[in-house]
Amino acid sequence: MRQIALTALAALFLSATAFAQVGPPPGPPPHRGFARGGPFGPGVPGMNPWKVVTGAPYSAKMAEQSVQTLANGVTITHSTTGIVARDNSGRTYVEQTFTGGPFGSQNGSKTVIFLTDPVAGYAYTLYPDKNLAIQRPFKAPSAGSFANRPNHTHANDPNVNVQKSTSGNIETTTINRTIPANTMGNSSTLTSTSTVQYSTSLQIVVSSTRSDPRFGNSTYTLSNIVPGDPANISFSVPNGYTIQTEPAHGHRGPNQ
Repeated sequence: MRQIALTALAALFLSATAFAQVGPPPGPPPHRGFARGGPFGPGVPGMNPWKVVTGAPYSAKMAEQSVQTLANGVTITHSTTGIVARDNSGRTYVEQTFTGGPFGSQNGSKTVIFLTDPVAGYAYTLYPDKNLAIQRPFKAPSAGSFANRPNHTHANDPNVNVQKSTSGNIETTTINRTIPANTMGNSSTLTSTSTVQYSTSLQIVVSSTRSDPRFGNSTYTLSNIVPGDPANISFSVPNGYTIQTEPAHGHRGPNQ
C-alpha cells in the first residue's frame, strides 16, 4: 500500500515539469511536493510531456529545490536532481533522484525514470530498483487541446504584474502577484514573485524561481545544456525490465 501511495504522489509530481515547454507557468505555485504535470499526470518543470517537440534535441542536468519555513522556524526541504533529454523525434527522457519528501526512500534517495515515446505511442515510468516499467498509451494533443493553448496574460487582473524581456533566444518572464488583505483570511497583503527563463530554440524552461509567503521558495535550473541528439541516453525500456501495462487513466504503480 505504501508503494501505491507513493506512486500516486509521483503521478501528481509529474505535473511540475509539464506546462513549462509551452511557456512560463502562471497561476498557483507549482511546488507543493513538486507537483505540476507529466506522462501520468503532474512532472518536470522544464518539459511538457503532453506536447511533442521535434527537431530540437538536447540533454541537460536538472536540479530542483523547495524550501518552506514554518512559523516556529523549522524548514521543510525537498530536492530533486537528475537528467533531462529529448531526441530529434520528440521522445523525452527524465531521470529524477528524489531526496526528502514522499518521493525519497526510507534509506535516503530514490531514482525514477520517465519516458515518453510519441513515435511508438507509449509512455513509461521506470523503477530501476525493481527493473520494472509501467507502460501506458501516449497520444499527442490536438492543436486546440489544453496542452497547446497559449498562456494567460493576466491583462485584466490588477493584482498581477507581468514583465517580459528577451535576450538572444532566452525569454524572461517575471510575474508579481498580490493578494490584498482579507481576501482569503489574510490579515495583510501577500506578494509572490515568479521568474521563468525560457529557451525559444529548445522550447524548454532553463530556470525558474518562485517566492511565495504561503508555500516558501522554490528553484529549478538546467545546467550543462548540450544541443543535439544525446549520445549516451536510451529512450526505450532497457533489456531485462518487466513491463506492466496500464490503461490511459488510473496509473497505480508497481504491483506488490
